Amino acid sequence: VPINVSNEQDLKSVFQAIDIASIEYHELAEDLINKRQQEFEKTAEVLLKNMEEKSPYTAGHFRQVGIYAEAIAKQMRKDEEEVKKVKSIAILHDAGKLLIPEELLNNPSMTVENERNQMELHSDLGINILSKALFDFEERGGIVEHHNSQTDNKYAKIIAVADCIDAMTS
Repeated sequence: VPINVSNEQDLKSVFQAIDIASIEYHELAEDLINKRQQEFEKTAEVLLKNMEEKSPYTAGHFRQVGIYAEAIAKQMRKDEEEVKKVKSIAILHDAGKLLIPEELLNNPSMTVENERNQMELHSDLGINILSKALFDFEERGGIVEHHNSQTDNKYAKIIAVADCIDAMTS
């Protein structure tokens, strides 16, 4: 639609309207992002409760890894958005354990190779659970590769360190 601007006042009015529309757009986008984050947090909380109920042996581990990952990301001077992403991914890094039989989860001394192989599948299973979630390809890699020492995934490296710290201190 052509805009008829016949004088300086008309031009100012057009720019004011553009500014107002831009502000409203950014506010709407920010609201949507906040709502998406809130929904993610609710979903994560449900998953965490289910994981902790299924495996009392590892209760608290998921949250603690999130806390350590957040601290590591801050120490690395990641921006606020990256810190939030790292923490969110770290909290759900073991979501695949929901699909591992309870007798394996609650057995800290797995001796049969088959049991260890089943447990190692938890990273891939986690992606199956979270594939419809808010994660992009690189973020999913943080979950899949958090036990891979050769990974180049920036999230996986932080999560792996946080996971090790929790294992050594609990």
